[in-house]
Amino acid sequence: MELPEPKKTQTENQLSRKGKSEWFELVQLHPLNVPQIVYGHSFLLQMWTEVLSTKPPTGKKVKNRTNLKVLTHSYATKIEIDERKRAVGVRFTKDGHTYLAKSRQDVVISAGAFGSPQLLMLSDIGPREQLQRLGIDVIQDLPVGEQLLDHTSFFNLNFATNHTEQVNSLEKNVEDYLNGTGVLINAFNVPVVVFMQTKNAKTPGVPDFEALMIPSISSSEVTAKFWNTREELIAANRNPQSEFSMIGVLLHPKSCGYLRLKSKNPFDYPIINPNWLSDPKDEDIDVLYEGIKMILEMVDTPPFRKLDTRLKYEHLPACKSFQYLTRDYWHCFIRHFSTAIFHPTGTCKMGTHPSRGAVVSPQLKVFGVSNLRVADASVFPLSTSGHTNAPLDDGGRKGCRFDKESVNDFTDVVGK
Repeated sequence: MELPEPKKTQTENQLSRKGKSEWFELVQLHPLNVPQIVYGHSFLLQMWTEVLSTKPPTGKKVKNRTNLKVLTHSYATKIEIDERKRAVGVRFTKDGHTYLAKSRQDVVISAGAFGSPQLLMLSDIGPREQLQRLGIDVIQDLPVGEQLLDHTSFFNLNFATNHTEQVNSLEKNVEDYLNGTGVLINAFNVPVVVFMQTKNAKTPGVPDFEALMIPSISSSEVTAKFWNTREELIAANRNPQSEFSMIGVLLHPKSCGYLRLKSKNPFDYPIINPNWLSDPKDEDIDVLYEGIKMILEMVDTPPFRKLDTRLKYEHLPACKSFQYLTRDYWHCFIRHFSTAIFHPTGTCKMGTHPSRGAVVSPQLKVFGVSNLRVADASVFPLSTSGHTNAPLDDGGRKGCRFDKESVNDFTDVVGK
């Protein structure tokens, strides 16, 4: 199937030329064709959901369903579990009142890699020692929240060129977007995605590094707020019309974080420690460093030299003791400009047995508690070799098939 082509910048056109040469296979990044190392264009799924067959039923089809009730502005606080260790409903609050949604069949949690483990632990399911410390009686001892993984990334790798791009007004960009064209149909303002294998890659054919090219059309103030860093560290003397940035993404991190309850109060945010770049052998930071070298090699090719592409010097006081562009400098740079790319997984890990770190079975059932499933990115046992959107879509469809096999009833909602 063919998707509309977004408008490309001159820099992206140069990468297209490079992509058709010896390094990358040029593809469109949508279903059924995913080579090992690729360059491609990204699209916003919500813009083309109907084309990609991911559009949910709308209008009368939903309104006429007797087995569906959607509650907005509602907050789940606990899964109700009876004396037989069987999930029988969900407690939630709405408009200052507490309710219990009763289920005659499975209760399915889909609150994400942070919300799902928090809800399980509030429901007396999780690491025994941690929950007992908070005064929670444990129904089922499971390693909930114990394997938080995310695609660690670095930002602020900026390049200047001799080419000036036209920067449209916000009104013009929105108008183009509504007509299915323009820069805003690029996902996250990322027109170019490159998957690479560094020399550190463990499995042939499986990329371990991703590079995202971003036009520098936002101000340093906006960028600093987005990345939660100081503005003075974000590209001094920026010229958004002639620059672009590269974000490097670690696809298979060795470092592992965790999620803990702060208290028994369901409205207290959990304690989240991502633990980025903490692996004892520094394998994660080495992959990111090798990725930077590949990016620098890429921009030192004839198509980019035509644009006089050059790395911008970024003043980073914390790294001034290291010689510029050496391995030690880049390690320092990565540690100071690393963050997540918002792909948390693994906190309700899928597997064969709790002794192997699993919380749910391959059928998404919570071990030791009947009629309870988890269906979201928290069940991913490993980091994906790309973004989590497509695997989540496929996992949701598979979860629906599991539910159809065991659920053929409706849910009652009663106040309490």
